[in-house]
Amino acid sequence: GASGTTDSTGDAWQTFRLVAPPTGAELDILSTLRDTSSSPYSFPVHTWVPIAC
Repeated sequence: GASGTTDSTGDAWQTFRLVAPPTGAELDILSTLRDTSSSPYSFPVHTWVPIAC
């Protein structure tokens, strides 16, 4: 798995390196976010992210 960071507003940031991605495509991200204040609880997160080339 990959790790990321969260900022003070709770937004999560994760960095990917894609080799020759299709222009105008979207990356389908399904991940789990662990709430460190109430661990061991975790929450599923799903989002579509536009790929900019």
